[in-house]
Amino acid sequence: RRGSRWQLSPSFSAGWNIAQEEFFAPVNPIIDQLKLRFSYGELGNQNTNSWYPTYRVMDLGALNGDWIQNGARPNTAGVGSLISTSLTWEKVRTWDIGLDYGLFNNRLSGSFDYFIRYTKNMVGQAEQLPNTLGIEVPKKNNCDLKTKGWEISLSWKDRLNNGLNYGISVSLSDQITYIDNYPGNKTGSLSSYISGHKINEIWGYETIGIAKSQEEMDAHIASLPNGGQSAVGSQWAAGDMMYKDLDGNGIINSGNETIYDPGDRKIIGNNSLRFQYGINGGLSWNNFSFSFLLQGVGKCDKWLTNDLIFPYYYEFGTIYEHQLDYWTSENTGAFFPRLYETGMRNTNYAANVRAQTKYLTNGAYLRVKNLTLGYTIPQSVISKIGINNLRVYVSAENPFTFDHMPKGLDPAVESKANGLGYPFMSSYAFGFSVSL
Repeated sequence: RRGSRWQLSPSFSAGWNIAQEEFFAPVNPIIDQLKLRFSYGELGNQNTNSWYPTYRVMDLGALNGDWIQNGARPNTAGVGSLISTSLTWEKVRTWDIGLDYGLFNNRLSGSFDYFIRYTKNMVGQAEQLPNTLGIEVPKKNNCDLKTKGWEISLSWKDRLNNGLNYGISVSLSDQITYIDNYPGNKTGSLSSYISGHKINEIWGYETIGIAKSQEEMDAHIASLPNGGQSAVGSQWAAGDMMYKDLDGNGIINSGNETIYDPGDRKIIGNNSLRFQYGINGGLSWNNFSFSFLLQGVGKCDKWLTNDLIFPYYYEFGTIYEHQLDYWTSENTGAFFPRLYETGMRNTNYAANVRAQTKYLTNGAYLRVKNLTLGYTIPQSVISKIGINNLRVYVSAENPFTFDHMPKGLDPAVESKANGLGYPFMSSYAFGFSVSL
């Protein structure tokens, strides 16, 4: 709206290099830099996932009507979504305190930062209105986020008396984001933002195990006198999953799907990337050089569902070598439950692969991003052919990844549903660089 087109976004920073003070002189031969930093900044975000978020538009369709008129389907027009007249900027405010340091003639250097970021007035779904409205409620500025995090880096560079130059740098960071306030979810629905909770939470059942025999399954169902597991599946038998009755009401179910009544589900993980790190380094000696770059994530939970995770997940009956450990009467201690050829179309199969602790995937990984080995041809050789510099090298991009993912899935693929997508491709190159 006209009164919200402009926003003031101030920022400031201050620093103090303690190492330059007179009282610090006695330790200057060891500590070259010791700088404290503090900063505050504010930014505006327009949440531009929509071309015209402040305009109500009509939904137009070409030849998609439900009735035939004059031998053709007519064009259609529909009433667009409601727009809140109070829609305005999101405000992102960040506080940061940091420390930069350098020791031993700056051979050892690094930094540490701790920050808190507040996202105020984030655009979210408005509070529920009476159904007589007849249309989806508009989006408005009614959600607040809070992010706390830190980052540390450390680097060492040196040259030995024999001419060997080497160096290594390490960085590690982590952050957690909470929903500070979201009045749009008064019911506490698990499918929406929940005030006081972290983002990207994974809710699921706690797995007791796979029933090795019909007697074991019958005993489990008998321990649930108010309905067993009938709310999540049917015809439970040997080879099927047994879930724990977390709320103690004698039946396995998902309650009202709210934070106040989640039934027998609980928070089993979080899809956020935690403890992200990077390591890079290299060395050179005479005309040889070598460098490497590593990158990874220390903690991440993933609930993934596809035919690379579960055998026979789709109705086509696909099964891979790493999925052969499934339950049969001869393999009662299997990792996977019994098979249903129609996969998820079978209600029993769908009940076995509901979100649960047993099949939660560990998304932590370490990826070798780059390895490069090079050699510079000596001047005594190339000067005879009029070349100033000639370097040959061999390089590998993404040659190795160490992870816990099922075969065929890349841990860095950004997906919370099935993990499918284009993976990072490995490539190898041999080349040379020339200057005349």
